[in-house]
Amino acid sequence: MMVDELDDINIVAAIDFGTTYSGYAFSLTHEELKFYGPQIWNSGHGVMSSQKTPTSLLLNPDQTFNSFGFEAEDKFAELAVDENHHEFYLFQRFKMELHWKNIKKDSNIHDVSGKTLPAMEVFSLSIKYLKDHCLKTICDRGFLRSPKDVKFVLTVPAIWNDRSKHFMRAAAVQAGIDDSQLTLALEPEAASIYCQRESLENMREAQLILAFTRLKMVGH
Repeated sequence: MMVDELDDINIVAAIDFGTTYSGYAFSLTHEELKFYGPQIWNSGHGVMSSQKTPTSLLLNPDQTFNSFGFEAEDKFAELAVDENHHEFYLFQRFKMELHWKNIKKDSNIHDVSGKTLPAMEVFSLSIKYLKDHCLKTICDRGFLRSPKDVKFVLTVPAIWNDRSKHFMRAAAVQAGIDDSQLTLALEPEAASIYCQRESLENMREAQLILAFTRLKMVGH
């Protein structure tokens, strides 16, 4: 992301759309080394808390959105107890199908019971949930003036080909993220940048501790 791209951006939000778990975090552009989040997610029964939520999407029988993450898994389990789950769609671990099955924009993918729906719909609804949840968190913390203030970064695996990356970008745009506000970042590069920033922050903290120690010694 170039510096001039951030002129009108106040917040950078990163969405980690994972194979098994997903989550997000954000930072203010004038506080580059300070991160907010990731959101703490709780399972419906309160037995587990996590910084990420399962990449599980539950759709109603009419193919409209029902829930995502822990909530989706809990609801599907409750439906299954009374054998009311058969008409619902539960999608899990579908992200890497973009790579292994070379999915196109018009491809279908299977849910846990074998029913199929357009892959684009499944991915875009999942990303939309994470995007909306992230914006709500930003708004609740008093940082959001307008959705246009946010630059979204969506992580993708380094092994993905251009077709898979284009698919993910199209799904994010369909999810309501403006293409001009979207950047795809390779997961290894994102991790490397984080480690570099973390090292810089630790170095600054060490310098502050050293300076404080010297002041104490002078004071004595």
